Amino acid sequence: MNNIKLSELKQSEQILEIRKVNPVFVSRYRQAMREGDNFPPLIITKDNVIVSGNHRYEAYIDEYEEDHRVKCKVKAFADEAEMIETAIKENATHGNPLDGISRKRAILKLIELGRGEEKIASLLGCSVKRIVSMAGQHVIVRGNGKRPVKHGLEHMAGKTISRKQYEEHTVADRAMSVSRQCEQLVRWLDNGWVDLDNPKNGEALIKLAEAIEKNISVPA
Repeated sequence: MNNIKLSELKQSEQILEIRKVNPVFVSRYRQAMREGDNFPPLIITKDNVIVSGNHRYEAYIDEYEEDHRVKCKVKAFADEAEMIETAIKENATHGNPLDGISRKRAILKLIELGRGEEKIASLLGCSVKRIVSMAGQHVIVRGNGKRPVKHGLEHMAGKTISRKQYEEHTVADRAMSVSRQCEQLVRWLDNGWVDLDNPKNGEALIKLAEAIEKNISVPA
């Protein structure tokens, strides 16, 4: 176990591509640190690259000076795939388990790095059939290759979209089918639960009505 300065640690872009740091969890960790909670050591490579503990690292960075030392466990990794596998295992054990789209990102990355579907299935605790299905739920982002989509856009598999469209999808879209979204909105309207005194709600509903009229042909 080593005590290493925060300034000497580095983050892995490949691991952060699979799941970005969630500021909500960082805030929770900071509060726990102030209350004296003990955190497990970060797992790092021999070159001080963080494999497991990015949320804790961000909390340390926000809470302490850069010369603050944190406990780190140094491990040797055979390749990038083993680093990603370790990050997934650690999250499943005591961190924040990967959400749906993060699991899809991990699957695509591990396949790209040569890992077999059986090994990935064992790592994520699901069937090979499920791994194949999730791996296929991706679009082609111009200039950025295969990227997974959230639940609701499975029918877009294999299609090409722009980087801007993909970024909007990952940031703004909820993992929900169109039918479920519409059913909820119709139910809220019928129940009188939509605050129509709020101008933003009225503007959004008008935009929705215009988009429906523009994009959907209703039989006469």
